[in-house]
Parts: sequence; C-alpha cells; structure tokens
Amino acid sequence: MPNHEELPEHIKKLVKSKYKSAGFGNYNKNQFNEIFADIDERLSDIEHKVNPTAKKILSTRAQQMLLLHHLGFLDKLGEFGISNKKKAKILSILLNASPDNIGKDLSMIYDPVSRIKTSGNYKVINAAFKQAGIKTLIDDTEIILEKLEKQENK
Repeated sequence: MPNHEELPEHIKKLVKSKYKSAGFGNYNKNQFNEIFADIDERLSDIEHKVNPTAKKILSTRAQQMLLLHHLGFLDKLGEFGISNKKKAKILSILLNASPDNIGKDLSMIYDPVSRIKTSGNYKVINAAFKQAGIKTLIDDTEIILEKLEKQENK
C-alpha cells in the first residue's frame, strides 16, 4: 500500500471526510464491529480505485459467436427449429448486441470464408480454450487457426 503522502488529493480528501469521529467512549462492541466493517469496506474501495484490476475479459461479438459455435451452443439452439431471426433475438440478450448484427453473423458462421473467421479471432478463441483446458476444442481451433494464417500469408 502506498504511503498516505503519495495518494492523490481526491483520495486524501475521501479518507479525511469518511473517517472523522467524535470519539469512541460511548460505543458498544456491536457499534465498533459495524464501524470497523465500514472502515474495511471503504479501504477496499480505495484500494480498488488506486489499484484497479481487470474484472472481465473483453471480446468482440464475432469472437463471442465463434466461441458459442465451437461450444455447440448454436447447434443446440438450432435443434429448437426456430428461425435465425428468433435465434438472433435470444442471442442478443445473451451477448448484449443488436439482433440485426447477430443475425448477419448467424447467416455467415457456417460459411468457410466468413468475415468473422479471422486468425485474430481464432487466436482469442484458442487461448480461451487453452485456459479452460478443453483439449478437443484446442486441437480443433489450432487446425483452423493454422489454415487461416496460411491463407492470410499468401
């Protein structure tokens, strides 16, 4: 933890204003516990503001669609016999994206030369499967990645 003197001014003001106390003489044990729990929570908030950490991994819609495709989710969704438009509406909720854009992705995802099937996207997908330790999907995406890199290097 940095020295108090090294903290930015807005953090110093936050610390000073939040921790003023009229004294501890009239507090019982439960009140102390509440006060210390509050102080602990505020210190955690300050730590997160001073030393932010990544809370989620960012991915593009194309990468998300490819991930769902390789996990078999899109095939499973196809088993319900609904139109691509309805699939897109369901996926738009999951992916927080436009149903129109997802519909375009759905119409291309099975095309071998789809614009979403790039080496950059497959590097991300392959890395995700490596982190998860899913051997068959690692192997599948490495084969696709090698083919894409060969095509892009021509």
